[in-house]
Amino acid sequence: MHRKGSFIRPLAFDRLPAIFFSGATYSIKVGGVNTSTLVDKPVGVALSVTPAFLDDDKILLSIRASRSFIEEQGNKSVALMQTRNADNALYTKLRQRDLIQ
Repeated sequence: MHRKGSFIRPLAFDRLPAIFFSGATYSIKVGGVNTSTLVDKPVGVALSVTPAFLDDDKILLSIRASRSFIEEQGNKSVALMQTRNADNALYTKLRQRDLIQ
């Protein structure tokens, strides 16, 4: 069955996060003047959903959305890596039509 606008079919496992990421990984130089190393940092938008199945028809969803970005400072050789997070939880009852076969 294809639903309009649906492009993924995630699997849900009890208390294990399903993580979706859209963005890229950048190698960023970290360190001082004489020594530095390259560190890979994901830059983009991520969504993590962790289900907790409480009984046959109840579920608790822990949801975390995050956005990470690189912000240039006044000096072009210095950049600041920033991340913004939003956490929420949803308690709901499952209906038979919500289950994907």
